[in-house]
Amino acid sequence: MNYTLITGSTGGLGGAYAIECAKRGYNLFLTGTRNDKLKLKKEELIREYPSIKIEYFACDLTNEDNRRDMLKHINQMGITINRIILNAGIDFEGPILEKSPDEIMRVVKVNIESTIHLFHMALLQRVPDEKFYVLVVSSLAGYYAMPQKAIYSSSKAMLTNFFTSIHEELKDYNVNVSIVCPGGMPTTQEMINSIKAQGVMGKWSSTPVEKVAKMSLHALDKNKLITIPGGFNKLLRRISFPLSRRFVASKINNRWKKTRKKAKELGN
Repeated sequence: MNYTLITGSTGGLGGAYAIECAKRGYNLFLTGTRNDKLKLKKEELIREYPSIKIEYFACDLTNEDNRRDMLKHINQMGITINRIILNAGIDFEGPILEKSPDEIMRVVKVNIESTIHLFHMALLQRVPDEKFYVLVVSSLAGYYAMPQKAIYSSSKAMLTNFFTSIHEELKDYNVNVSIVCPGGMPTTQEMINSIKAQGVMGKWSSTPVEKVAKMSLHALDKNKLITIPGGFNKLLRRISFPLSRRFVASKINNRWKKTRKKAKELGN
């Protein structure tokens, strides 16, 4: 039986993907870090969409053994993953001098290592004669060198480049690969404060998670390579494209310094 695997499924965007997929009648395999949250998410979805089947597995994506255990569990249950939504990601915003080595490596392990590892394991276990779908949550930040968010933006740039390559490699193998690059999303109070602190730019560049989920799943069906939700974000990308990376990085650095100060004030 076919299932859609969603990483980070108890978060804001992951939850929106779970709802949108449930509306489409997809069976779901949910993963996140906490078993109690996954159980609650399953119960909520089943009440609203009783016709679908839902399984879950709590997994620390930074741990390779945990990732392998999850895939082993899926195989033991006789589940076939025909769609994988690689949504899980983390960010530790702020100057690199304020970050610990563990924080930096955690971003690398979640955003890059686990994403590529899960994709590759699921790809190798797919049914070759059936359509296989891969949706990757990157970020608009991945298009820029971003001081104050250097490790996050770099990790997302890597994902965009990697899965653009994979899109071409697998186009003759019955595999759809699509990347979504959203701007800010009001998923947590910290993110809401950050968006508010950016003023009109934050408001214009943010997109509700429900819209991001719906747009990107539609793009995945069509095998569209990249989706940038929001007209302002598309315009921002076009305008900044011809500018030098150093110039853009300088402007972003100044902007984020001010934004962090305002966000901290809003959080107090």
